[in-house]
Amino acid sequence: DAATLPPGATIINREASVWRSYRDAILLGASVLVGQTLLIAGLMVQAKRRRKAERALLDRQDELHRSQSRYALAATAGAVGIWDWNFETNELFIDPVLKGVLGFEDHEISTRPDDWGSRVHSEDVAASAAATKACFDGDTDAYEATHRMIHKDGSVRWMLSRGSAVRAANGTLRRLVGTKVDITQRRQAEEAVAESRAVLRRRNQEIQELAGRLIEAQ
Repeated sequence: DAATLPPGATIINREASVWRSYRDAILLGASVLVGQTLLIAGLMVQAKRRRKAERALLDRQDELHRSQSRYALAATAGAVGIWDWNFETNELFIDPVLKGVLGFEDHEISTRPDDWGSRVHSEDVAASAAATKACFDGDTDAYEATHRMIHKDGSVRWMLSRGSAVRAANGTLRRLVGTKVDITQRRQAEEAVAESRAVLRRRNQEIQELAGRLIEAQ
């Protein structure tokens, strides 16, 4: 103890403290401990993120499965099908469900646009082509046309076709993607209502004319 030494004495060999003796080892151990702590914390964060991503992926897969199921049910019940016209390859994908609406098997209609287009009623070809040209020319990105198509058995089906344009960076039309819905029953119902209204108008006019003649006769 330095306090027990006489005045003016000089200590030439002091016992080293624990810190002085093991400083390097302590610093190394502390560095390793801090590094391990940070590594464990990073792994825990990474594992948490991975679990979160896995849950999100599973949720998306479940939602995709539900969407596919809903689409399959809707397509079967409502005669709805999708189409995808690739202008870069000039191929037209038609949903097998949509081909079935016209009575065809999947292999009976190819990806050539004119193969499917030949089923469009001759009187409606111009209107359908005009809607496609409007998208091709860049006038609109929305395709919509109501037209008739010929069923495999020769009958006529009314179709509502809607689509959206997919363009390249320079605005060139790359694809048209959309849906077709068989609206034959709705169209027939609308025509029946219109015919009934026309009949009522004619009868009303006949009644008015008859009433006018009776008044004149009096």
